[in-house]
Amino acid sequence: MEDGWWVVEAVGELDLAGRHLVDQSLRASRVPFVIFDMACLTFMDCSGYGGLASARRRLEELGGSLILRHQHGQVQRLLDLIARLDTPSSRG
Repeated sequence: MEDGWWVVEAVGELDLAGRHLVDQSLRASRVPFVIFDMACLTFMDCSGYGGLASARRRLEELGGSLILRHQHGQVQRLLDLIARLDTPSSRG
């Protein structure tokens, strides 16, 4: 816990094989406010991102929130790409 937020520290890779770990970690949360720390995350693919997006929706339904922090390297590049694809100008 950190200032009332549940902190989940991701280590290694977040892909299809590890996506269920995100769900398990967030279900263990005692509060609907979660910080997902990516400082030790070395790789994430779209399956991993999908797990985070699903978790965010679930937390928001509970009145909570999901914050991502310490993104870097390949993980940051993936998040940047997804953000660019999600802008109104990219939808045509």
